[in-house]
Order: sequence, then structure tokens, then C-alpha cells
Amino acid sequence: MSIGEIARASQMTRKTLKHYEKIGLITPKFIDPMNGYRYYSPDQMMILVIIRKLVFFQFSLKEIKEIIQSGNMQTVIETYEDKRKNLDRQIMRLQ
Repeated sequence: MSIGEIARASQMTRKTLKHYEKIGLITPKFIDPMNGYRYYSPDQMMILVIIRKLVFFQFSLKEIKEIIQSGNMQTVIETYEDKRKNLDRQIMRLQ
């Protein structure tokens, strides 16, 4: 998928994807040396879905990078649940 295609599919901007690449969060599967176009694989779409959800739940990009780099889905689930519980507690305090 080109950067435009994956940007639309993931509901992210090209600028966001390039920023994520710059900070090492996600790297295109292939960058065409002739024109610099970035291409992503379908499995990277799942990573972007996870990133979007973690951003929504107020994870920092540093936290997200650590989660993604762990490569352990159980870590992703546990960290997500911990964050959700913390947000629930914040909501209760605010009410």
C-alpha cells in the first residue's frame, strides 16, 4: 500500500505517518530509491490500528513505541487494560 492508501485506510495523515517513521514507531516496508515513495504491507495496517487506539487512550508515543517494540500481544493487552483502569479512576474522581 502506498502512503496515501494506508493513510486513508488508517484514518491518519501522511504527515503523521512520516512523523511516526521519524521517531521509529513504524517504518515503511519499502521505500522506492528512485522516487522516495513509501510503501506499507497489509500487516502494518494492524500496527496502525493499535497505535490509533493507544493514542485515543492517551498513551504517549514513547509508551506506544515500547509496546509495539515488545512484540508481545499480551503486553499490549495488559498495558491497555491498565491505562483504561487509570482513565476510569480519573473519570470517577472528576465526577
